[in-house]
Amino acid sequence: MDYILLFEHIITILSQGILTFTYISPFMFDFFAILVFLLGLLVSFVVGGNNSVPSVAILISTRVIKTRYSILIASISMFLGASLGSFSMQKFAERAIRGPLYILEMVFFSTLLISLISFLILSKRGIPTSLSQMIYPSLTIIALISDGVLVINLHTLLLVISSWIFSPIISILLTISLYFLIRRYIDRIENSLIKVIKFYRLIILASCSFIVFVLGANTIGLLVSLGLVSFPHNIVELTYAVGASLGTFTLSKRAAIKVGFKITKLGYTSSSSVMLGSFLTSEVFTLMGIPISLTQITMGGIIGLSLLNMSNKSTSSNVRNVIKNWTMAPLLCMMGSLVAFESTSALVFLHAL
Repeated sequence: MDYILLFEHIITILSQGILTFTYISPFMFDFFAILVFLLGLLVSFVVGGNNSVPSVAILISTRVIKTRYSILIASISMFLGASLGSFSMQKFAERAIRGPLYILEMVFFSTLLISLISFLILSKRGIPTSLSQMIYPSLTIIALISDGVLVINLHTLLLVISSWIFSPIISILLTISLYFLIRRYIDRIENSLIKVIKFYRLIILASCSFIVFVLGANTIGLLVSLGLVSFPHNIVELTYAVGASLGTFTLSKRAAIKVGFKITKLGYTSSSSVMLGSFLTSEVFTLMGIPISLTQITMGGIIGLSLLNMSNKSTSSNVRNVIKNWTMAPLLCMMGSLVAFESTSALVFLHAL
């Protein structure tokens, strides 16, 4: 038998929507539901450990509180964000893409698998990555080749694309505004060293905690919306929140110690401005139920301060990182997800024969 022709035949059947529940055993249906849930949990754990590093790093390197308390606070913030703050994100997958449940399970499985692999590879190479910018383009490209079996909500598509464009710009404006406000306040209390120290301790602790909270609310909330094809909301949300919190607690310390002092080269005022500006920008989009790239938003704030300080070298470097994030990660994940989805579909079809 010509396996290439068989493979093409499988994809044709899927794209025309001929494959129905009668071809798929209950075992396969439950199998993919469990796989989606477990993959989402694993991604939550990895993202919780990786993406919380900047906040933990600032807390450790500035010695605002002891290292173990820094990690504990970040873990608690992650749990609260994922369990309480993610309510606005829980319907995102349902709004963004629609189709037969068994097809959605295969799509979510393929997308989560490739997103996890891409995330680990790119993070190891030091390339800025965003889970939302890997998952959503992958869902979109698979829906586009499905010939109507899967339907993308165009309104949601436009909102997400516009958020990726405008969120860094909003972050730049907020960060610069906060920078001047903080500087003005520091100038007023500069005669009292104790007051200055207390202020910086408070604002750094608050901004870092808020950033981890919104990371849990938005990014883990996006994963929760995908996991709802498997289990009820309460189970998925609580499990993913625990997974992300454990990831923060167990994975973030080593990396945070390595990068902490590099981040705080910005200075206390600049670091606080970037973190607060990123939090406020991210929280607005999270409340709107739109997945955003916290990496892009944070880079936007740093670019804003670079422009403010007329640091051309720093600005050009940060812009290059943003461009890398906008292009490499989504393209890699889209291609990988297509291959994974078609391979998964082929296996399901062969099982049904």
